[in-house]
Amino acid sequence: MLTRTSFGVKLKLTGSSPRAAKLSGIAVERAIILSFVLAAFTATIAGLAVTSLSRVGAWYNGAGYDFKAVTAVVIGGMTLAGGRGTIFGVLGGSLIIGILNNIMTLIGIGTFSQDMIRGAIFIVVVGINAMSLRRLGRDDA
Repeated sequence: MLTRTSFGVKLKLTGSSPRAAKLSGIAVERAIILSFVLAAFTATIAGLAVTSLSRVGAWYNGAGYDFKAVTAVVIGGMTLAGGRGTIFGVLGGSLIIGILNNIMTLIGIGTFSQDMIRGAIFIVVVGINAMSLRRLGRDDA
């Protein structure tokens, strides 16, 4: 969507430089509003899916999924500064996190310890990513 539609191109330009996008004739406010509406719609669909899986509509249903998602994205090759990575890397990172969760559950590791292990993996991957970007001279964060 970001590379093959005019909305995606406008959104990428707005995200990189709102002033340049406005000077290019893009309705920046409209692009931002549409992106938030799209994000809210997809979050609603995800919330309905999670609720239907657990059969309980409680506020704590998605607790912990945010950090799992960020860890999967970082493992998949995205940088925290943005601008680098692919969707296939994110899918691979999600697969790795899912397999890691299953293995830790089958071994009998508790939920708190699983969070600690995921946090350590996150710190290690971000450190490796930062060192490799510095070595290449492309660290702009």
